[in-house]
Amino acid sequence: MINEKINFIIEDLSPVGGEPKPESKLKDELGIDSLRLVELIVAIEEEFSIEFALSDFNTKNFSVVSDVYDLVGKYVC
Repeated sequence: MINEKINFIIEDLSPVGGEPKPESKLKDELGIDSLRLVELIVAIEEEFSIEFALSDFNTKNFSVVSDVYDLVGKYVC
């Protein structure tokens, strides 16, 4: 259920469209640039009522959709 909500948010922000898969590359396949990445983070924080730590934000940690799943999993049980 958490992954489905994340997928919905990503799909809504992606200019490419289509359902994201865990191995989908955020930038190259889904068109999530740096501005959309910030929008994604804010939308996820609002959806799950969480606040990410600044130390979680290294762009190398956000290359595929499953990276987003893993980060949210650290905050949502």
